[in-house]
Amino acid sequence: MGDSRGLVLSAGAHGGALWEVGMIIGLRRAGVDLGAADLIVGTSQAAFMATLTALTDTADELEHAVRTIGERRQQTYVPEVEADQFMHTLYTASDTSPSARERRQRLGALACESDTERAAPRLDIAIAGLPSDRWPDDRDLVLPTVETESGERAVWRRADGVPLPTALRAACTIPTVFRPVEIAGRHHMDGMAYSLANADLAAGHDRVLVLLPLRPLLPDAVVRRELAALDPGRTTVIGPDAESVEAFKTSLFDPRIWVTFLEFGQRQAAARAAEIAAAWTG
Repeated sequence: MGDSRGLVLSAGAHGGALWEVGMIIGLRRAGVDLGAADLIVGTSQAAFMATLTALTDTADELEHAVRTIGERRQQTYVPEVEADQFMHTLYTASDTSPSARERRQRLGALACESDTERAAPRLDIAIAGLPSDRWPDDRDLVLPTVETESGERAVWRRADGVPLPTALRAACTIPTVFRPVEIAGRHHMDGMAYSLANADLAAGHDRVLVLLPLRPLLPDAVVRRELAALDPGRTTVIGPDAESVEAFKTSLFDPRIWVTFLEFGQRQAAARAAEIAAAWTG
């Protein structure tokens, strides 16, 4: 495969996704372009940031897109995701009493039964803010979802022929928060129901960088499980610094400080650019 590179952006709610894209913006400004990856995987809200990264070439383009969408959300009444609602979904997904597939089917049933209409504008504004509605043709953008009926993971790429806005909406539909998306007669929800990172989709690449915003808040066993398919010698995992973690603990779902999470990521990128450059480019 040569010196191939994979970038994995993991689920971390709205605040975590903004930290991730802040990291990417800051690293681009430092001369380290994670968007040049051969493969970009994005899960949950980070699927949107992965898509923006794949559709832009510069730090300024990416930051402009993110800030424009954020400002539009501030100007429009959009009910926010409630922390209790998100955590209930996360706990249901991580309940180990049933099998993993049964757990995902249970979550899918909850998603299909939930009243989600009031949250729809959140995704509408984000999708409308994409720089393009076409899949990138110069890199492999991968958006995982889960079929609500079967509990099986689906993985969407350009070659599948599904419109990018449709696949992206499905990849961002947090169960019980957003309505599942129908694709080819099947209903799909957020790939977080399968895995927080879906990092196995990057297995086989020579260098893999995983941004894991919830890393400091997760048990070690969960982190090991998320990364099990990757070669440790070829994988770099970056989590938020102490200041970001403290903000995540209290304000991960607070829309009023969305710029703060973006700036946390940019600041951390500047501090770790040399280290990440060595891992990313050798």
